[in-house]
Amino acid sequence: MMQRHVGPAKGPIPTLRSPLRFPAFPGSRLLAAAVCLSLWACGPSGSTPESEAPGGPEPAHPAMKDAATAGSATSATDPHSSTGLGELPPGHPPIPRAPATAGAPAATPATPVPAASAPAAAGDLASSLARFGLSVKIPAGWKADTGARSMRLATFFLEKAEGDPRDAEVSVIPAMGSEQANIDRWRGQFQENPPATTRESESGGIKVTVTEMEGTFTGAEGGPQAGTRLWGAILRAPGASQLIFFKSWGPRATMEKWKASFDELAASVGPKA
Repeated sequence: MMQRHVGPAKGPIPTLRSPLRFPAFPGSRLLAAAVCLSLWACGPSGSTPESEAPGGPEPAHPAMKDAATAGSATSATDPHSSTGLGELPPGHPPIPRAPATAGAPAATPATPVPAASAPAAAGDLASSLARFGLSVKIPAGWKADTGARSMRLATFFLEKAEGDPRDAEVSVIPAMGSEQANIDRWRGQFQENPPATTRESESGGIKVTVTEMEGTFTGAEGGPQAGTRLWGAILRAPGASQLIFFKSWGPRATMEKWKASFDELAASVGPKA
């Protein structure tokens, strides 16, 4: 009986343990040789090609194969992918997320940004003025605005006179420079750069400079406001380099309505209690 050689494909030509018996006709030996060569070339049915010989690379994991097919776009477009390998085959156990690299710095939580400190509320105006060595009495009817205003110690609104389009506003602000420099700056907030009437007085050692002017005011929101009157009281404590001013502006009739209260405030100025 003939046996086939199961060794490597490039081995020696197999030998026959028993001679093949063919009919005695011309060319029978040539036919036997052809059969042997055919068996040697084909090899056994269970043999493995060289590229898949034992010890070669194993077939790719289905998940890895999906990743190779999908490319890097899979992990970039799938926010739920924990491995960046794309979708796993049905029934496949989940692949755990890779641990963080040893020695890598931990993520630092974002530091909350502190909220900007708001100017002192109207109720704290007295304590704010005391730091500048001043005290005043706020006239009746001045309505304090509790909203935060940049640079202001306080803000008040004065009810408008009948027929006027808006209320008057009062700002309380610390300032540097001379009294005249601030008056000139206020004049520049009118289109006409109007002249200012000014008078000075002293109360309890506090210098008080009161000024008034009128024209088309451009220093407020909403565009130029024609027929606006401005009244201001600039306060300076003895030896102080910083000023405190009360600046009010509004429609002419409204400012006339509150004129007595302006005089009242200027007369109440004194050193801190």
